[in-house]
Amino acid sequence: KNDEDLIVSKQKSGTWMHEILALKFAAWLDPDFEVWVYLTIRDILFGAYKEDEQTLKTIAGIQDKITEKEKELQNLPILKEIEVLHKDEQREKRKFEQRKKMRISGFRTIFSDKEMEGREENSTQNI
Repeated sequence: KNDEDLIVSKQKSGTWMHEILALKFAAWLDPDFEVWVYLTIRDILFGAYKEDEQTLKTIAGIQDKITEKEKELQNLPILKEIEVLHKDEQREKRKFEQRKKMRISGFRTIFSDKEMEGREENSTQNI
């Protein structure tokens, strides 16, 4: 069909065939060769998928081990103590922040009251 597939020989003798037909003919001659061709093509086409599948299985196994270890850790008394300490720490931090906000609010009230008193004194002195 293509000029590229056509091989012209100056000799008048010989057997010529397309490369695909040559593989088919060789496969017919030697069944072991045929199996080798099919396995080689399978590896070329799907070999990377096998590696990916194995990698995904390995990742899933690692994730299962991590989950298992995390469950083991949750049952340890020391981990529970650490969780209680973290909660205590958070509670104390909230108290600290609340007291700080109250002080700031109190300073604002004091300064605004003193400022008002100072303005009243200044306004009476200017009269």
